Amino acid sequence: MIDEKYIELNNKVQLILRVGQLLMENSADTNRIVRSMKRTAAFANIFDEQIQIHVTYTTIMITVSADNYHITKLQKCQQHNVDMQIISEVSRLTWEAIEMDFSVEEFGRKLDKIVKKKNKYTSFIINLGAALACGGVGKMFGCDFVAALYTALAAFIGFFIRSVCVKGKINPYVAIQISSFFCDDGGVFHAFSAVQLDAVVSDAGLRHFYRAGSAAD
Repeated sequence: MIDEKYIELNNKVQLILRVGQLLMENSADTNRIVRSMKRTAAFANIFDEQIQIHVTYTTIMITVSADNYHITKLQKCQQHNVDMQIISEVSRLTWEAIEMDFSVEEFGRKLDKIVKKKNKYTSFIINLGAALACGGVGKMFGCDFVAALYTALAAFIGFFIRSVCVKGKINPYVAIQISSFFCDDGGVFHAFSAVQLDAVVSDAGLRHFYRAGSAAD
């Protein structure tokens, strides 16, 4: 015999997980993910004391205890993009669902429309923005412009390698290790190049100084 109440609760739990997954896959912070999931639960008449949420880097776990039923589900997040527009739209949808008393099905349809929207940011723009942020942090804490430039360049290499690994479906932690290796090597190479350049400039300056002194004698 099909238990309709269990099916209804299971659909609500699945909807809550989809909200959390969509937020995580577009780089929402953990607090926002949990708040939005609990707001979706409130929309579905699941109270705060009936729901437990655990968020890791790649997985969301949820346990709901309601109407003598206990449901625990896990959702793996397949990617980590950056799209502030999607985060904003999902957050707005959770509020509208409560205010306008959507059905669970209507909420799901509107969520599907958000999922199908194309990401506005290309991988190059995301990598460039992250790299400039890394260089800016160094500048903010007192390094010179050249050091900030090398930091940004090394970070760009690291983020680019990581994005390639993610597209190739390499384990996220392995991708971080690979990108860190290339990032560090790139930074050391550019720093060594800068030292060599400074040495050449200094040597040329000293030679000019001695030649000028010899001519004066």
